[in-house]
Amino acid sequence: MQNRERRYHRLAAETLQIHGDMTMTQLSRKIGCDGGRNRHLLRDALRDLEKEGWITIDSRNRWKWCL
Repeated sequence: MQNRERRYHRLAAETLQIHGDMTMTQLSRKIGCDGGRNRHLLRDALRDLEKEGWITIDSRNRWKWCL
């Protein structure tokens, strides 16, 4: 397995650890990538982190840190 950590992986993980549960919009605004291609990159990073078990999404569409 290759290491896919990029800027958005780290920013999303650190923000969720510090600030708690957040929606996609709240998270993108907090890390400064709200809009355009940046939102797409953030969405891909969140999917990667979810596949690896670092974060989950709850019933209210809020991402949260698992560990």
